[in-house]
Amino acid sequence: MYSPRVTLVTALTPESFGRVEPPSGILTLAALLRPIYEVRIIELNLIWNETCRSSERFLKMATDAIAETGSEIVGFSSICGTYPTTVRLASHVSQLLPRSRIVFGGPHASVVDVATLGAFPFVDAIVRGEAEQTFRARHQKPECHHYVEPRRTAYAGLRSASRH
Repeated sequence: MYSPRVTLVTALTPESFGRVEPPSGILTLAALLRPIYEVRIIELNLIWNETCRSSERFLKMATDAIAETGSEIVGFSSICGTYPTTVRLASHVSQLLPRSRIVFGGPHASVVDVATLGAFPFVDAIVRGEAEQTFRARHQKPECHHYVEPRRTAYAGLRSASRH
């Protein structure tokens, strides 16, 4: 049986200075998604350290690592200090994986959800608040079982708000 692929991308936190530990929220989300999806985690801090903190090398290496997964859904975690990098990375990934759904989550995306959807057409959805609860609630509905639908939506628990 085919399982759709999901790639969860950690937020870049360059101030971690070599310490690389995926956030517990992403690990929890991956565990919740595994019964439905084939889940991969891309740790951006590991890539950042491997590129000797070179922005251009990082962007290429991270984009390639995410694109190589061929995932139907790519979820980017975000924080304030590196949100522009997350947006830039997602833009590159959307060009290499044009059929994939690009989903943002995390503290910064939750605050600028509608503005992000309006400004960046390659972002398909933003999960506000705790993604673990949102994905669990959405996947209890049969019509949302395998894909993030509809495009251009901000999800918050069982509520959703479209930009239209």
